[in-house]
Amino acid sequence: FQQYCPEQLLRPGDDVAIANVVLLFTDLKGSTSMYEALGDGAAYNLVRDHFDYLTNLIERHGGVLVKTIGDAVMAVFAEPDEGVRAALEAQMGIGDFNQGRADGGIVLKVGLHQGPCIAVTTHDHLDYFGSTVNVAARIQGESAGDDIVISDALMAASGVREAFAAAGVGPLEAETAEL
Repeated sequence: FQQYCPEQLLRPGDDVAIANVVLLFTDLKGSTSMYEALGDGAAYNLVRDHFDYLTNLIERHGGVLVKTIGDAVMAVFAEPDEGVRAALEAQMGIGDFNQGRADGGIVLKVGLHQGPCIAVTTHDHLDYFGSTVNVAARIQGESAGDDIVISDALMAASGVREAFAAAGVGPLEAETAEL
């Protein structure tokens, strides 16, 4: 079996589970021009500060930062409403984050999606794979910045509409995009 179907075997030390999770992806709008304008050191300091900002609020909402990818963030949440609340807090607090910064601050692009994916633990590091992850990343790619883009699957989840209402956000706009 190992010789003919190696793709169905785990490496020693790998643990795999199928999980239904909420995935949050963020990215910085205009980061290439930001690096050109500020220089590498100052731009990196801004990116690092934004990682700290997002990590703290992700954890406050019961989420886990999975990884950073360039200046992007991937996080997971068990509860749909908490993922949305973290996204709302990130966008609503970005003005405070940017206030008084000599580097001009950031514009955050945010996307969320929910569904089953493969959760893999390798060398004490948890990561997620599968179509749900790919869709979540593409949904974030639809964000123009200063907004939150979420999938229909997540919008239909319990507590999500209430999270938007509690934040005073509205009206919500439905859009269609080919991912």
